[in-house]
Amino acid sequence: MPSVSGKTILLVEDEAIIALSTSMTLKKFGFAVIVAPSGEKAVSAADEHPEICLILMDINLGKGMDGTEAARIILRKRELPIVFHSSHTEPEVVEKTEGISSYGYIVKNSGETVLHASIKMAFRLWASKEKFRGAFENVAAGMALTATDGSLLKVNEAFCSMLGYRRDELQSQTFSALTHPDDKALSMDRMNALLHGDENQARFTKRYIHKDGHSIWADVSAVLLHESSGASRHFITHVQDVTERREHLEYLNQFRNIISSTADGIALLDKNYRYRIVNKAYESFSGKKAHELIGLSVGEYLGEEFFTSQAKPHFDRCLAGEAVRYEAWVDYPTLGRRCVQVSYFPYYGEGQTVQGIVANTRDISGERIMAERLRDSMEQYDLLLRSAPVAILVMQDGRYVYCNPYGARLLGYETPDELIGRPVLDTIAEESREAVRNRVARLSEGGENPPFTMMLMRRDGSKIKSESRSIAIVYGQKPGILIIGREIGER
Repeated sequence: MPSVSGKTILLVEDEAIIALSTSMTLKKFGFAVIVAPSGEKAVSAADEHPEICLILMDINLGKGMDGTEAARIILRKRELPIVFHSSHTEPEVVEKTEGISSYGYIVKNSGETVLHASIKMAFRLWASKEKFRGAFENVAAGMALTATDGSLLKVNEAFCSMLGYRRDELQSQTFSALTHPDDKALSMDRMNALLHGDENQARFTKRYIHKDGHSIWADVSAVLLHESSGASRHFITHVQDVTERREHLEYLNQFRNIISSTADGIALLDKNYRYRIVNKAYESFSGKKAHELIGLSVGEYLGEEFFTSQAKPHFDRCLAGEAVRYEAWVDYPTLGRRCVQVSYFPYYGEGQTVQGIVANTRDISGERIMAERLRDSMEQYDLLLRSAPVAILVMQDGRYVYCNPYGARLLGYETPDELIGRPVLDTIAEESREAVRNRVARLSEGGENPPFTMMLMRRDGSKIKSESRSIAIVYGQKPGILIIGREIGER
C-alpha cells in the first residue's frame, strides 16, 4: 500500500477485529498501514518493508513469539520507534517494555485522540533522536552507547574503524573485553564512580585492544544517561584516538632525555641571539641554571666585546642558512679558559624560514692539551731520530718509507727525501740480497731477528759492510720493518 505523507506504520495485532478497527483509525489519520498478526510475521515484515517508519506492537500475540521478543529481534536489525499497544496495565508488564523501547505505551481502548497523540509524540521523539544519531554517526571521534553491565549497544563507524571491527562484531562485545588488561581496573573504577553518583562525567586515558592485537591509546569521556524515573539507562562514551600523539610525546621525551644526557652543551637561540632552551651540560658550561639563562642575550652572558668580535659573525652566517663550525678558546665565568669546538645549525620554523640557531658546544680542552703535548713529544722524538748516530730506516712493500739523516749519509745520499720510495734491494749488494730476502720473510712470519751482517751498495756504487737489527712494526697503520744499522768499520 502506498505511503501517506511518507509515514508507514506496521501494526502488530493478533485479534482480527482489533487489527481492522485500529488499521482504519490509523488510515483515517493519514498513515499507510501494514498488518502483521504474529511476532514472527512482524519480524519478516520489518525486514521486507524498508518504508516502515513506526511499529505499533501488541504484547500478547497468542502462540509463538510475543511482542517484546519480536521488538528485540527487530531492533537488533534496524532502528525504529516502537510503541507498545496492549490491554495490559500491570506494572511489571509496562516496566518490561521500558527496557526495550522508550517511545510510548498505549492502553487499548484509550480512544482515537490518545492513539493519534501518542503516535505523533513518538515521531517527534524519533526525529529528535535522529538528530542525535546523525551527530553520533558523523562525528570524527569514536562514539559508543554501553549498557550498565558493560555490553555495547551501539557504536559509530569511527569507533569501528579505530578498533578494526565491523559494527556487528563490536556490538556483540563488552567494553571490558576491548580494554587492555592493565587498564581494566581503571575503567571499572571510573564507570562505577558514575553509577554511584560520585562523578557527573568521567575523563581518563586508557588502552583499547585493536582486532589485530596491538594497543590503541584513547582519551575517554563518558556520562551516564538516566530514565525519566531516575534509573540508570546507559553510558554514552566519546573515544578519541591519541596513539599517535602519545607516540610523538614519547619520542619527544626520549629526545629530551638524550639531549639532557649528552656531555655537549646544547642551546637554542632566537634571531635576537637570546637563549630559549638550554640542556644540563650547557648549564654546567655557563655556571647558570636554565631559568637564569632563558631570555638572556649571548652578549649579556659572555660580554658584549666577545659577542661582537667573535660570536656574532658566526651567528649571522648561521642565520643566513649556513652551518658553522669552529674552535676557540673562551673565558667562561665559572669554568675559566676553555678550548671549545662549536657548531651552529640553522633552526627552521614554519615555511622553512630560519627562526634561530641550534648551538652545540663541546669542551675539547683536554684533547687540545693532550694534542699539544703529543706534538711536543713527537717533535722531541723526531729530533732524537734525526740526531741519532745510527741509521734508522723503515721499509714497507720492499721500499723505504722513512730514513733519518744518518741513514741517508750511510747510503751516500744527501737528504732522506732522496731515499724515500726507492727499492730496498737497490741499496743491498748482490751477494747479500738472498740473505736479506730470507730475513724479511722470517720477520713477516714472526721469526727471531738477531744482529745481521750484510754488504750495502752506496749511491756511487761503492760497497760498505754493515751490521743491522730488524724489527717487525706497524707504521702508518700498515705492517713494516724497522731497520737499525751502522757501518762495521765505525764501531
